[in-house]
Amino acid sequence: MFRRRAQRIIRRMERREDIPPALQQANQMMENGEYKNAAEAFHTLAKGAEERFPHRAPFLYIEAGRAAILGGETKLAWQTCAKKDPFCQLIARLAAQP
Repeated sequence: MFRRRAQRIIRRMERREDIPPALQQANQMMENGEYKNAAEAFHTLAKGAEERFPHRAPFLYIEAGRAAILGGETKLAWQTCAKKDPFCQLIARLAAQP
């Protein structure tokens, strides 16, 4: 029972090689505190994912927005995040009202 669980964990770790290098770099930038560069990288990935992997694009836009917020660019974050996420669209509309 425990051997099977350990084997599954090892297999998952081996699959990490399937992660695209650009995504690995964006995540590494987030870990290093380079939030502005990470936001740009996630935004670029999200634009590319819209055509090839449309189900993953919203997550990448949210990550781009999160990185922008951590980098201190809140206005850019809401614009980036609001492109695909309905919740962010609502918040962006409420924030734009006087």
